[in-house]
Amino acid sequence: MSAPIEVLITSDVSGQLWNACVWDLTTGASLTSYKGESSAPRGLSVLAGQYLLGASCNKPLIHEQHQLKMVCGGKVTSMTICTGNLLCVLSRHYQTVNVIRFTDNGSHFVSGGEDNLVLVWSLVSVLSNIHNPSLKAEPKNIWSSHSLPITDIHVGRGGARSRVVSASLDQTCKPIRVERHIETQEEEGVSCYRGHSKQVTCLSLTMDGTKLVSGSNDCTVKVWDVFSGQCISNLPHKGPISNVLVIPTPAAILDPASRPTMTLQPFKRHLATSNQGERGEGSNVMWLRIHGNRSEEEETELDMEDIKHTEKGDATSVMEELQAVKDINKQLYTFAVNKILANKIT
Repeated sequence: MSAPIEVLITSDVSGQLWNACVWDLTTGASLTSYKGESSAPRGLSVLAGQYLLGASCNKPLIHEQHQLKMVCGGKVTSMTICTGNLLCVLSRHYQTVNVIRFTDNGSHFVSGGEDNLVLVWSLVSVLSNIHNPSLKAEPKNIWSSHSLPITDIHVGRGGARSRVVSASLDQTCKPIRVERHIETQEEEGVSCYRGHSKQVTCLSLTMDGTKLVSGSNDCTVKVWDVFSGQCISNLPHKGPISNVLVIPTPAAILDPASRPTMTLQPFKRHLATSNQGERGEGSNVMWLRIHGNRSEEEETELDMEDIKHTEKGDATSVMEELQAVKDINKQLYTFAVNKILANKIT
């Protein structure tokens, strides 16, 4: 049987069976599962289709499927993909941030919190001031139409022009200039999916819009046919559902022998400097472009495999790094002299 185009990833707060489970949306079969601590609501995310990251419910930790743990400065209440470098600290919300969502092109992100606010941030504006602490980034838009804390946010497609829908404990969902109230009675022309016995905590939609996935405090995940309103699959769990994600099938699901092509870096506790941002992570090769008497430029590869950069705070590591820089300069000088002399001889 061919592999599914997209899969469903779920987690519950109990963590008794697994941290997260991957399901086939068509058959309802479990494809694989990942052990570990339970993931917090809105705390499960996939990085580049290679890593499954989950924020711990009770500890300031983010864990991934291979049991690597990354320590955070405090308990994580919402999470989206990041590089690991601390680039900026935004403190515009007055209370806990409950959810963060990026636009499909990554140009903006939206945050919602316990302070009833929904803030829209321009990523370029935020990062343009990271090397000037005196300039604080401000949100591009501030929406304050909710009367109770924000529980979730959905960002549609279209980059900066995409529509944002926010959900709140005030029992309303609000797009820009449009308000939708949750009614206790069915209205004409409104579809109502019935089947959960307790509060619905999370939703996700397939790419073609034909299936809706819902997670509930009744410890079940249900897959619905959008057009008929019928429940296609019922996936039991051991605790209230914390996350449901419908994503394109990762390569690791198609080929269990595949290995990640990128390396996870530990989170940095200090703001990244411009020098750190310019130097590539894990690079072992330096490219030199030398202009000589020849008509064409020559690109020569200088292997620096034996030189390792470490991030340590003691004086010994500083001296070691200084010596490494001196060694690099010596190699560059020798290489350049030899190359120039060789050009003159020829």
